[in-house]
Amino acid sequence: MTHPVTTHVDHQQPRTGVVARPRITGIDLARGLAMFGMLAAHVGPASDDGTPIGALMGAAHGRSSILFATLAGISLALMSGGPTPPPKAGMRKARGRIATRAIIILTLGTVIVTLGTPVSVILAYYGLFFLLALPFLRLRPRSLLILAGSITVIGPVVSLLLQSSEPVNTALDRIDQVDPIALLSGEGFTELLLTGAYPALTWMPFLFVGLALGRTGVARLRKLPVALTGLALMVIGYLGSLLALRIVPNADAAYNDSMFDPRNLGVVPLDWTWLLGADEHTGTPFEIVGGIGTALVVIAATLWLAARFPRATWPIAAVGTMSLTVYTGHVVAINLLGLSALPGEPLWILVAFITAAIAFATIWLRFFRRGPLETLMHTAATRTSSTR
Repeated sequence: MTHPVTTHVDHQQPRTGVVARPRITGIDLARGLAMFGMLAAHVGPASDDGTPIGALMGAAHGRSSILFATLAGISLALMSGGPTPPPKAGMRKARGRIATRAIIILTLGTVIVTLGTPVSVILAYYGLFFLLALPFLRLRPRSLLILAGSITVIGPVVSLLLQSSEPVNTALDRIDQVDPIALLSGEGFTELLLTGAYPALTWMPFLFVGLALGRTGVARLRKLPVALTGLALMVIGYLGSLLALRIVPNADAAYNDSMFDPRNLGVVPLDWTWLLGADEHTGTPFEIVGGIGTALVVIAATLWLAARFPRATWPIAAVGTMSLTVYTGHVVAINLLGLSALPGEPLWILVAFITAAIAFATIWLRFFRRGPLETLMHTAATRTSSTR
């Protein structure tokens, strides 16, 4: 296998006239770090023990999945032309490939949940995110950012109103009773769209921001203005939340009394003060803004690091090239080992999971171009494209 570089071209092109898409090692590196963050959330030590390791675990919770979603948006842009979307015929092929991938991911996520797992599996949500993004692939970056900003403000408010309405909840329950996905896994379209752990109602901003970033050109993302923008958004999101909770009378006490339960991601207390917080998995405007800022900083940093230290960063980037396989594998491993998928495991378990992921990815890529599940998706998407 050749030594890793910042970008390399996948020469296994489908014979459909579609131009091969180069892999960007810095993006794979960011995806690998996001995967490690999700491992930390599921099999890592507690984040509230007052130690540096605990603080690192706390930083990973919630933000890793946001980084994944933002990177998914960048991937959508790269799969549909990058900075220059193709003409109508080319875009139809791109949408077909993306839709095929989305259906596979949604199906895989549903199967995993149906089989039973303590993990709040994000795959079915990601599949739906991809499908929902299809009509917006031709939008310009400015329009995508406006759309993301609008949903950031409106989505959490609508979520709170929906969950506080008894008639709406009754209607959603009735939909679940006839939804085949809900009947199979207990997590149907109402959860995926509105009330689940990663509902599209509050998570689509990450996809749209990522799509906008990919449309501007990935080469620009490692420049200083992107990192500075990310830092500014982090200040607005996290410091802004802190100030809002302190300034608004009684808001801090009401927010702290809400007793957020990490076992029930996406279930928010029915109190408007919740919108002022920025804790992980709360889906508030402040969390969304802060999470996007964190993603921008990480993406800018990983693109810079991968360009300057390709050999040192390659093992982590290798994990990022097959994040679907590694994610699925870690869920299966958690089930087989009987782990709780909640913070509090010994540090050595997290180290073992990370080591296993790196070892598997680096060895596999010596013989194959893609991970096992990634190969399945590529083959299905290529056949979809060739028949259109």
